[in-house]
Amino acid sequence: MRHLRLLVWILALCLVGCDGSSSGSSDNFRQDSSGGTSTPTVPSVATGSVAFTFHRAQTALEVPNGTQTLRFVFTDRADGEGRLLLETSKPFAASITITGVPVTARSVRVTALGVSGQPLLTALAAVVVQKGQTSTVNFPVLEQVVPTAVVIDPTEVELRVGGERQFLAWLRLSDGSTFPTNSVEWSRSGTAVLVDANGRVVAVGAGSGTVTARVGSLSAEAEITVLPALPETPGLLTLDSFVLSRNSLTVDVGATLQVFATGTFSNSTVRVITNAQDGLTYESADGTVASVDDEGRIVALSEGSTTITAQAGALTQQIVVTVTIPSQPVDAPVIDLHTLGDTTRTLGAGPFLLAPDVTVTDSHADLAGGELKIVQYGSVGLSVPTSPNLGPVTGAGTSTMIVSLNAGVSPAMVAEFLRGVSLSYTGPQTSIFTEISLNNGQGQTGFAYVSMEILSEEVLGLTVDPNQPLTSTNFHDLQPAIERVEGYGADGSTITLVAGDFRASGFDQGNYVCYYHEAPDFTIRGANAGIPVGTQPQTRGAETVLASVNLESNTDARITFDGLTFDPNKTNSTDGPVGINTLARVISARNCVFGSSFQDMGISAWGYSRGVCLVEDCRFENINYGAILYDGGATVRRNAFRTVRNGISFGSSYDGLQLVVEYNLFENSTETHIDASLSRLSATRVSNNAFLGTGIVTLDRYSRFSNYSLDARNNWWGQTSGPLPSQLLNNSTLEEILVTPFLTTNPVPTP
Repeated sequence: MRHLRLLVWILALCLVGCDGSSSGSSDNFRQDSSGGTSTPTVPSVATGSVAFTFHRAQTALEVPNGTQTLRFVFTDRADGEGRLLLETSKPFAASITITGVPVTARSVRVTALGVSGQPLLTALAAVVVQKGQTSTVNFPVLEQVVPTAVVIDPTEVELRVGGERQFLAWLRLSDGSTFPTNSVEWSRSGTAVLVDANGRVVAVGAGSGTVTARVGSLSAEAEITVLPALPETPGLLTLDSFVLSRNSLTVDVGATLQVFATGTFSNSTVRVITNAQDGLTYESADGTVASVDDEGRIVALSEGSTTITAQAGALTQQIVVTVTIPSQPVDAPVIDLHTLGDTTRTLGAGPFLLAPDVTVTDSHADLAGGELKIVQYGSVGLSVPTSPNLGPVTGAGTSTMIVSLNAGVSPAMVAEFLRGVSLSYTGPQTSIFTEISLNNGQGQTGFAYVSMEILSEEVLGLTVDPNQPLTSTNFHDLQPAIERVEGYGADGSTITLVAGDFRASGFDQGNYVCYYHEAPDFTIRGANAGIPVGTQPQTRGAETVLASVNLESNTDARITFDGLTFDPNKTNSTDGPVGINTLARVISARNCVFGSSFQDMGISAWGYSRGVCLVEDCRFENINYGAILYDGGATVRRNAFRTVRNGISFGSSYDGLQLVVEYNLFENSTETHIDASLSRLSATRVSNNAFLGTGIVTLDRYSRFSNYSLDARNNWWGQTSGPLPSQLLNNSTLEEILVTPFLTTNPVPTP
């Protein structure tokens, strides 16, 4: 998301341009007593403390048993993105308090690190930090950190015959980090290259080949091009000596290993020698124990020992190969949940069965001495079924339950027991992550993981009135009301704010965030909800004033804003420059006011094909950009754009999502009324609008991606003769702006 936000600002800067002037304020400097050079005044940052409780596989935030260190990262956004405020690491302890956390922190990500520093588990939580006080944290989202890909370096290389290159491989983990690994299996295809067990590649013949690094089921490939060898030094060269990359090795039956020979020649040059170029041969003294080909590839066939002899002319070297039979491991239990992805449940319908379709298989019919362990990462209690009786149970009713398995317990009995385990939960929507482990009594353990999203079905009607007592339905600021609706509420929930200025100290400075991924459709209503303020304004009372609302979650949910005024306060340094900012979330803005010389954009909406944003009966005044509506459909109707630098910039990259601009007033735009530069695939209709003043309607070269012309017919251009040349700008050589027929009278009431 932070990259998308950066893209928004880069785009805005490109559209606005630079005039070379400074926007800094002299209030940020003070002059020294001698009247010399001014020095910056560094503002103090208010901080507080955050206390954490950890137990290895018990309660609170449960971390894996191998955890040695905990890493804490605080940022200023609730989704874990945004500006880094504090990062610190602490040795594992049951309780840890982090001091000096800025009060602007909105989230903390805790990562459990193993002995070698590898991430084992990561957890993200919202935080509320108060100056000089200590707060605690609840963790709704936990993720096991697992390998997702193998990364190989380099991915493409060019060598000459006789050349070599060391390749490296490491794991990319599910939390986005990378981690080195020693468990890489190297292999190659083609005859141009050879690779050893450590990833060292030598080129043995002109052509091309592929080297593969594999860790478990994950793999990555590198492409290698081999050029012919450079000519040798003139004169007769002889091989003086050679050495092998290994003198001895011990391998299991079935293993394959590559060895190399490096020779020193009479002119002191050193290079890898091969059968094709130097007549090098390999021979096994006992081919039934281990075989070898002329490229030095050894295959272990049966238990025993043999000697591999390498010969080039009169020179020889030997490798002693010992082949062993690996111990036969006992198969680990398999816990099959027969489900893909998360399971969604509804609040109020609990208790929730943990694994209703689970089956358990194991090579042993009797799991005596084993252990069944269920660990729930959160605050949910685990209930024990009455049958079957597997053995003594500890932790029933808590978030960690352990069953010591009696003699005679079979895998089928464990499956039946698991199908009866349920989670008891009441509260807001949450993510519940549960780990199931089964030790079969033979030293082997199988694992399974269950993730549930519990959602609410309650339609809430909340108020925000600082003059009334705090209750479960009345709040003194908007942020906790948003979190209650997004956490507890269902589609159709509403938040109604009384008139007042919520930008002042004591509130959340007028800047609010909507960040729950599974948020419902809901409405935020101001004191003037339902009262138009656009081209058909009605009498309004005192306004509900906010600075900004930022919609950060990627969801199809729609939020409706009705009857609000968005106006950043210049005295508040934390205010955002955008009234409503949304990334991949759909909005409706009705009867709202956007306008301030300190506000850069009224609405910035990136819909990502999720639906149609609606902007209706609003007023945009004294602002740089009225509305930027990209990558989704949009309907803009009966709005007044006055004394703005740019009225609307819009575009869509998705078929079937229309852009409709109708019955709006554009008056005294200093640059553009409408900028259709980025409209690409969607049908766009601009009709029955009034364009007054010097602003232009523009279509430029970016429309080369599209298959349409800008339909700007049936509009009033301020004169009966239609649009003047100065009112249109078409930089596209492929498309055109359609303006005929045009209106000869103003269809829009001019308030």
